Amino acid sequence: MNTSTVLDRFRLIANLTEKEFDRNYNLYPGQMQCRKGCFLCCTQMFRITLIDAAVVSQAVKRLDPETRKNIQEKARFYLKKKEEMIQERIKQGDLDTESETPTIGLRLPCPALDENGACGIYESRPIVCRKFGMPIYDPNKPDELQTCELNFSEVKEIDADELIENQMKIYNHWMEFKTEVNETLNPEKRATTIAEAILFDYEDMLELDLPKPKPF
Repeated sequence: MNTSTVLDRFRLIANLTEKEFDRNYNLYPGQMQCRKGCFLCCTQMFRITLIDAAVVSQAVKRLDPETRKNIQEKARFYLKKKEEMIQERIKQGDLDTESETPTIGLRLPCPALDENGACGIYESRPIVCRKFGMPIYDPNKPDELQTCELNFSEVKEIDADELIENQMKIYNHWMEFKTEVNETLNPEKRATTIAEAILFDYEDMLELDLPKPKPF
């Protein structure tokens, strides 16, 4: 059968994303501050797919017991603190439900960060984490490129042609992948957080066989 595993597909997209990140890093020397110890993007609140969560769950299981215990304790604190911050925003905004409460602007360090500001699951980090730092093209917002506030302060113009071409290929491949998984295992298109992926087991999703991806 001409199939590939979920992990195979994830690794393919991860590699393509990192290749595009490195291309931009080399194209604009000195303009991307991304490095070990820089974790501004890791303090944003965001959600991840269940595919990402499965990869994170697998990585956490492979940590040594003491490290795993520590990262899980931080994940519990993260979820507790996140709920407190959301409830405070609901109160301030006189809103009724969390679904109405944007987390944009709320800051809370990712539980995967260690005491040195390095990612404890770096090799298994979600796809969205691999994008942070480089200019990001979102086809839903075609008139803008999103960049980290620490980066590209001296660049007046970014060469968008190759960037858009590369990132649209990655985007299409990622959307196709998510659709195939969601149709079988996640029809409600649920998302989660890194903290929940650290605490709970999503690894069963990695056992699904999928059609091999179409060539670019």
